[in-house]
Amino acid sequence: MSYRRIVAGYILIVAALFFCILRVSSIILTPKYLEAANEMTSRKIFIANVRGTIYDCNQNKLTNNIEKYATLITDDPAAINIISEYFSGEETIKIVNEIRANKFAIRITDNPINCDGVVSLAFNSRIANTSIAKHIIGYLDNENKGVSGIELAFDDALFSDKQINLNVGIDGQGGVLLGSVEIEKNLSSNGIVTTIDSEIQKIAEDASNSIKSGAVVVIDISNGKIKAMTSRPDFNPDDLGEYIRDTNSPLINRALLNFNVGSVFKLCVAAAGLEAGYNSFYYNCCGISDIDGLSFRCHNLSGHGQIGLAEAIKHSCNTYFYNFAINIGADKIYSLAEKAGFNNVVGLADGLSSAKGNMANLDEVRVSKRAIANLAIGQGELLLSPISLTNLYSAIANNGEYYPPSIYEGRFINNEFFNNE
Repeated sequence: MSYRRIVAGYILIVAALFFCILRVSSIILTPKYLEAANEMTSRKIFIANVRGTIYDCNQNKLTNNIEKYATLITDDPAAINIISEYFSGEETIKIVNEIRANKFAIRITDNPINCDGVVSLAFNSRIANTSIAKHIIGYLDNENKGVSGIELAFDDALFSDKQINLNVGIDGQGGVLLGSVEIEKNLSSNGIVTTIDSEIQKIAEDASNSIKSGAVVVIDISNGKIKAMTSRPDFNPDDLGEYIRDTNSPLINRALLNFNVGSVFKLCVAAAGLEAGYNSFYYNCCGISDIDGLSFRCHNLSGHGQIGLAEAIKHSCNTYFYNFAINIGADKIYSLAEKAGFNNVVGLADGLSSAKGNMANLDEVRVSKRAIANLAIGQGELLLSPISLTNLYSAIANNGEYYPPSIYEGRFINNEFFNNE
């Protein structure tokens, strides 16, 4: 073979290699190939939805204030050995299986796990079982939309399509590059400021923990701002499925729900009597009273004796209020009940209100002493919510001056505060 042929062949081989290099380079540098390469070397993994913050009246966070950790666990032997200390046996098996399939697993943990082959990165969780004011805050659906409480009433201000994501670098064999793991915290700068006072709320919740079913409402009588609202039984917002099936209905805010109110309605009758000039009415309670041929009893079967209005309120004397209400008449009691808003809903904010109160039919009560007697002690068809009754008691405590209850102080929009007043 001549020298010239050898050189020519060599040149052709080099040219072919050069062409291949150019061709491969052109392919690699195309946008689609670069995008595919990036997807192969980095993964973005969803951790949590982002939502605006709900604050108390002092702008302390009621949501987005619980620190949790996005914990990534690799196939490092040290990591595999330690996870059983942090997770149940069943969950540990699930994690190991995920690691076998994907070379890593991710879990949300309350505390960081410090170990070779594990990365724990902090982020602020919206709410947790230890949070306060869960019923008034409300809860969300699977699409990050408000379903109840403040979350529903102010969903337009609180909703965000941002997410908290974990960026995970992957090597050529599909393993995790631990040094490249980072968390994206695209937090919302919007929020709602409520009238709730965290310290008062904590006191109210501690006081109501012994209540099996009921509610507590604390209101500032000088302005109508609600400082605390609790409902029992409580619920865990991290596991709503369990509570949806609970026959005790823990997801319902009982502070806004109607109940047979009982003797707390007596103050409405007392106020109606005072307005009508019956402040000097006395009655001899002997434990039982005959009303249209039917015996109506007092809770004290031995009776309270001769008492006036103040003593009747103090002792919650049934027979006094039966006869007091009959003397006043149904119209005067209903008139004051209307002023107290007992036939209406109590609106705390747009989209957040109580159930509509229910009073017995006035025409029927007018012609029946028995019906008036039942009404006088909060029985019969009367249904009111705790927040409705708070209106009456607040006005009485404030010497007759009434302020509508409210739960909303203002809002943050792009970190700028706008007061509701």
